[in-house]
Amino acid sequence: MDIQEIQRILNLVPPLPWHVSNGDDFDHWELWSSHPIKGCYMIQDDSEVESDKGFLEYLVKSREIIEYLLCELKYLKK
Repeated sequence: MDIQEIQRILNLVPPLPWHVSNGDDFDHWELWSSHPIKGCYMIQDDSEVESDKGFLEYLVKSREIIEYLLCELKYLKK
């Protein structure tokens, strides 16, 4: 993974602010961005609404991104 790949993945993710709702006994949980222009629902536990694919890719790769950046920081500190 390189910096350009990390930038590509981060560009898929809706901008801040992010919010989460745990729902209740009669509702589903959800995660969304309330950015005024690019905001959208990112994950919903609702069979009729699809999750945002860019956000899901970010979630899947987030540990790899963090590990890569930490290695780069360690290298720069030497």
